[in-house]
Amino acid sequence: MLSSICIHYTGGKDIGQVDLGYFGDGAQLAADLVNTRGWINGKERLTGVEEVRAFLDAHGQARNVTNADVPKLLDLRDRLREIFQAGDDDAARRLINALLAEYPTRPQLAADDPGVTFEPTGTDATAWIGAHAALGLAFFIAQHGTNRLGICHASDCADAYVDGSKNSNKRYCSGGCARLESVRAFRARKRKTAELP
Repeated sequence: MLSSICIHYTGGKDIGQVDLGYFGDGAQLAADLVNTRGWINGKERLTGVEEVRAFLDAHGQARNVTNADVPKLLDLRDRLREIFQAGDDDAARRLINALLAEYPTRPQLAADDPGVTFEPTGTDATAWIGAHAALGLAFFIAQHGTNRLGICHASDCADAYVDGSKNSNKRYCSGGCARLESVRAFRARKRKTAELP
């Protein structure tokens, strides 16, 4: 049985310097799924059932995964990437609305915990991931806009990120990519200066 997505917002999870709220988890799940493929080098990290199980385990979900789930999950990943690449609210809304329609949930008042749960109507692992990611992105964008979602600007990286910076000015998926690009820019300036007469 797939678990529900429970909403009882009490301040949320802090990512970086800004509280991105409960739905930051669904948005981060979407980014993590997008990042299971090396978009620059083409390396695939979800090559089979075991890798999908490991991905789900890393996100606190134990699911029955079949070979049929793998291509569906890869298709979902490509569609989620489009949201991170969208760059404007209207395009992202259209893409997310399509996912919400494809991965619907059934809202219910929780019996044992204050809040509302959203039960995925599908029964496979992709239905849970799709519903959680789509619902999380929908609420996240409604609260923060699409400017907090993006693709890393590092020359050798194309990972998706959820921006938790205070000023909403993140351009890299990680501090490592930001530092590496800074070093590259410094070396390029140094070379250019050395070439001057």
